[in-house]
Amino acid sequence: MATRTSTPRERARSSDQPSIVVGVDPGGRSTSAVLWAAEEAERTGQGLHLVSAYPTESATAGDRVSLRSDLAGVARRLTLSDLEYDARFGPAVGVLLEAVAEGSLLVVGRRGYGGAQRKMLGSTSMAVAARSQVPVVIAPEQWLQPSMAAAPLVVGVDEYRTQNASTDQPDPDRETLLFAFDRAAQLRVPLIVVHAFEMPLLDGWSSREVDSCRGRYEEAVQARLAPWLAAYPDVEVALRCVPGPPRQALVDAAQAAQLTVLGRQSGGHLRATLLGSTARGFLHRAEHPVAVVPVPAAEDSEEVDDAGS
Repeated sequence: MATRTSTPRERARSSDQPSIVVGVDPGGRSTSAVLWAAEEAERTGQGLHLVSAYPTESATAGDRVSLRSDLAGVARRLTLSDLEYDARFGPAVGVLLEAVAEGSLLVVGRRGYGGAQRKMLGSTSMAVAARSQVPVVIAPEQWLQPSMAAAPLVVGVDEYRTQNASTDQPDPDRETLLFAFDRAAQLRVPLIVVHAFEMPLLDGWSSREVDSCRGRYEEAVQARLAPWLAAYPDVEVALRCVPGPPRQALVDAAQAAQLTVLGRQSGGHLRATLLGSTARGFLHRAEHPVAVVPVPAAEDSEEVDDAGS
């Protein structure tokens, strides 16, 4: 367990809502994450809680004061009314997971995505995305959110539910879709729903057969989305059903998006510490922010009928 040493709050709390927690790299590579989270806090009226993890043997008071001053200045320039900064001792992953226990969202940064770095996702970012019990947003270091304020959101739809759309089984992507539809409605931007399907020996299929298969999947996904479209009539939704690996379908759709939303199963020891192969592959290649939403195990999921609640 990390030992906590907190500085006084910058401003008094203006709301009882859980704060947005931001993991701040003591090396100073978290500006984009702080800016993304600060805009989110300003939009929602939530507090902003900046958290840095220091190894006990290397932390100095001067370092903490300097980092606190720099990042607090960034947040203040966005007229944030509720700001808190904590310097804590311990491993970064454990510190962040502890800090977000009472938060609504965790935002972490990611180093530059040029050249070889594009294939490397920080171990902290990956670990907290795999284990957090609240949604995690990973913001690339060079990301500029204001330039994409009107861009759409992208959400990936899992194949399992599409194939079983006529059954009574609960939708395992309910929390993911709820996060995506809620945010699209609040931001008043379009939502692109992506579903990838695979065809055996794709090269041997004619374009007519591919289109026929695509049509069947589109029909199934449309039926699955019906309650969401009814609950969010003002959200413009575009459906993309494409043959091929889900990771590539998401990468292609995300090129013009401000945020891509992915689900991660939670519950149980194994599920709580692993990301699916699609999520891992996409995170390694993503150049825009990604939200990873914990999804309850199938037996704990609720029906989609109350999607707008």
